[in-house]
Amino acid sequence: MSFEQYASAIKEANLVVTNRLHVALPSASIGNTTILIDSGYHKLRGVYERSLSKVPNIFFLERP
Repeated sequence: MSFEQYASAIKEANLVVTNRLHVALPSASIGNTTILIDSGYHKLRGVYERSLSKVPNIFFLERP
């Protein structure tokens, strides 16, 4: 996938569901509803809790 395809896919989406920060961050920053799924990697939770939890269009889905 080229950068242009990556950027276009995020720009055109209404809802983004991902476990990757490099997708969640640009998605949320342009206003898409974004669901960040916990992958068990502590970095996702840390970034969400410290930086993204106050962003109204991004949600963190914890692993059971």
